[in-house]
Amino acid sequence: MTGPRADGRPWLGLLALLGAATIWGSTFVVTRGMLDAIGPLTIAAGRFVLALAVLLPLAWREGYRPRDSLAPAFLGYGVTGVALFFGLQNLGLVFTTAGSAALLVALVPAVTAALARVVLGEPLPGLRLAGIATAVLGAALVVAAGADLGGPRAWIGNLLILGAVVSWAAYTVQGRRVLARRSAVVAATGGIVAGLGVLLPAAALEVALVGPPALTPGSAAGLLYLGLVASAAALLLWNAGIGRVEASAAGATLNLVPVVGLLFAALAGEPLSALQIAGGALVVVGVALANRPTGRRPAAAGAKASEGPPTASGPR
Repeated sequence: MTGPRADGRPWLGLLALLGAATIWGSTFVVTRGMLDAIGPLTIAAGRFVLALAVLLPLAWREGYRPRDSLAPAFLGYGVTGVALFFGLQNLGLVFTTAGSAALLVALVPAVTAALARVVLGEPLPGLRLAGIATAVLGAALVVAAGADLGGPRAWIGNLLILGAVVSWAAYTVQGRRVLARRSAVVAATGGIVAGLGVLLPAAALEVALVGPPALTPGSAAGLLYLGLVASAAALLLWNAGIGRVEASAAGATLNLVPVVGLLFAALAGEPLSALQIAGGALVVVGVALANRPTGRRPAAAGAKASEGPPTASGPR
């Protein structure tokens, strides 16, 4: 199956990653607006059930079978990138602000780069390190310019978002290995099935404790958007992108998420400050620096993926 590609066109991977980051930048506002009607874990489970309805037929044609998600690689992929990231992020938004969440999500590149260095042996040259630092600084300026970090329970939400950050970094690093042996659609689908194995029981418990969701036309539309666009389409873009771009560089593109969130807020009538605009410019520059070619093909994932005994149902 399709793995990380070194065909001289890493810009295709970068475009895919930027597309995913742009979509995800809109989800803070959408998710937070739904929390009064639907529980956070139910939102997470519902969006991936919808995404699975789109992706499963495509993955089936490429050889995926549900038993594949029981392989350790897919289990780790789904638990970190689907169940933990989206579950923890949604729970965090119950307690903290969208601005605080965006600020913490800006830490993803640093965590991803550290994990990629340790797990994949990816280099961290000075230019990439400078790009990551610049992007993180820009993202911090964007959200710190107007974020309300207070509230008596904000620290709970911030800790939950921090857990989501670590989970997504692990998902990105694992993706380099999974995509060494499976296509983007199979990787995304396998991860979703594994993640739903955790999210569905958690959502059922949530419904039992707090009652069924109160679906309205607005919340139903939001759930469809999260499932079909922000999950199915964006995960396909993300998995396709990290198949062409090194994990530490891929993580840097997520610094665009708070900037895009700010633009959505501006379209909704919120004013922009000079500090926020300056921060957005730094993010763009930082992402560009972090994604400059390193002169090294992203083959480490394929080499690393062969370590350990293969399993009959695992990536191959």
